[in-house]
Amino acid sequence: MDVKIVSTGRVFYQIDNAVAALLMEMFPAAIERANPKPAPTAPTAAWGINVTPSGYQHVIFKLGDRTEFYDGPPSGLTSHFQKMGVVVPDHIAERYKSLWKPREFEHPSVQAAYWAEYEAIHK
Repeated sequence: MDVKIVSTGRVFYQIDNAVAALLMEMFPAAIERANPKPAPTAPTAAWGINVTPSGYQHVIFKLGDRTEFYDGPPSGLTSHFQKMGVVVPDHIAERYKSLWKPREFEHPSVQAAYWAEYEAIHK
């Protein structure tokens, strides 16, 4: 570790980590780390709309090493991400709404509702 004497500005390089830590603990006003580690930056959220291999649109949300997908109807987009404490940007919601189309082989219990929503959007 490199240490700097505050009063003179002189830097001592490659001091043993244990010795340097001991000196900084004993004399916190006189000795400081010469090359302090930069503070970690907060990850930024990234939004996008991609096409699945089968040709359908889905929303992608990335934050750090976390990635979330949504491919349901536009009416459920906001509530899906709201459960995770994430707010969907308006431009993503509008774009997804205009691009979304129900899959051809949806479960019968939701197929009629999805197609009704699609027809209402694209009148």
